[in-house]
Amino acid sequence: MSERVHTTALSQSVRSWLNSRWSLLLAGVACGLIPLLLDGGGRDSVRLWLANALPWLLLWLCALALTCRPLFAASLTWLLAAVVYQVNQIKLRELGLPLVPSDVLVFDQMLSSPALYWRYLRLPSLPQLLLLLLLIESCRRSWRLRPLCRPLRFAQALLFVLAGGVLLSVQQRWAPWPQIYDQEDLRISFW
Repeated sequence: MSERVHTTALSQSVRSWLNSRWSLLLAGVACGLIPLLLDGGGRDSVRLWLANALPWLLLWLCALALTCRPLFAASLTWLLAAVVYQVNQIKLRELGLPLVPSDVLVFDQMLSSPALYWRYLRLPSLPQLLLLLLLIESCRRSWRLRPLCRPLRFAQALLFVLAGGVLLSVQQRWAPWPQIYDQEDLRISFW
């Protein structure tokens, strides 16, 4: 009888381990597909897709290191990506220029006079609101789950430092990123 209980507990722990690995893989793939699904960028070239996916994957890794919940981190990354792509569409429509990292410098001005920018936003449709509520509810429910990497606090901190450092180096244009994000090769204006 005790052997059967031990086998059942072992199979449950193996199943839990596989589920967590599958959710990790699913979340990583979902964040890697952000440029293809939201923008359509990268269908022409793998290099363009990788250049567009890298910042989102790094952001997902930072969120994963902070929360240890792959699907929650992917949901946060997707939500931020949707906001960024929506703001990019508004800027393209109104000014004819794409969103670039230096636009972050204008963010404090937007917070000081938000009424000026509200007129550019459209009210979300009912399906968008339902999708947002579904995302919030799934995040709330997944937050109750046991974290993926509880005993690995050092690895978690190291992952955050590495992913955050690479993300910072991309934003600061340190080598080799200017060569990777070359405007003539990728046809995008990164900085």
